[in-house]
Amino acid sequence: MKKHLVISGFIVLITLCSLVPGSRKTAGAPAERTGAPIFSAAKEGTCASGGCHNTFSVNSGNGILTIELLNGNQYVAGAENTFRVTISETGFDKFGFEALILRNDSNLNVGEIKLTDAINTQVIGASSQTFYLKNRKYITHTYDGTTPTSANTAQWEFKWLAPENYTDSVTIYASAVSANFDLESTNDYVYTASLPLGGTMVSVDEFNIYDPQFTVFPNPFKDNLFIKTDLSHDMLLFELYDLNGKLVVKKEFSGKEITLEKSMKNGSYLYKISSGEKVLKQGKIVKI
Repeated sequence: MKKHLVISGFIVLITLCSLVPGSRKTAGAPAERTGAPIFSAAKEGTCASGGCHNTFSVNSGNGILTIELLNGNQYVAGAENTFRVTISETGFDKFGFEALILRNDSNLNVGEIKLTDAINTQVIGASSQTFYLKNRKYITHTYDGTTPTSANTAQWEFKWLAPENYTDSVTIYASAVSANFDLESTNDYVYTASLPLGGTMVSVDEFNIYDPQFTVFPNPFKDNLFIKTDLSHDMLLFELYDLNGKLVVKKEFSGKEITLEKSMKNGSYLYKISSGEKVLKQGKIVKI
């Protein structure tokens, strides 16, 4: 299921600036024009700042800017997560954007943005060397990336590699420009948007593995689970996740029975049995 936000913890920011054609430059938008928070009440500017694309107030046009996470409702730690940015506005034939991902708790850069389309997008660094800005990495359009992908609409996709074992909240802030390409920076519209996200350690799809060496029963269960196996083993690790990928139970065991908290909510869960780095069994169970 896709999660998206229409204009209205990591943070993704988007902006487009300097769509005025001169040379066939690949600079894209300048850094630090996303409107993202810096610290306290301080924020980056947008492409309506500094005399650029400032004919109209930000978010005053009829355009629609959206940000989507294409692989679910939460980002997956240690995995590449795919984002799509879309700007649509009737009557405009050039568009641009810039994006950044920050931690919600500190407004610092986190993870790694990866290109999926080097023709239309590029990664740039911050121009400022202040503490909060110096490590920020942005993805923005190239010259070729300002061309609409369909009538009155432009889309850009990119991947973001989330850190291992990190599930704290992040947000995607966005600012994009709809430009009329009249050789001037006037009569263009600037938009901003943001998409907050939480993280998960696993994807639900990872649990569709069947290993006949283990049997976990009963299913559905109440308080106790039993594990039957013909394998000889010492200590194994049992993990239980809800369907959002949140870790609910983590227990080491050497016997054949797992006792779970009676306070656990009824519903479907995903389990994993592992030995060291090796996953021995995964599946789905229901608590009643």
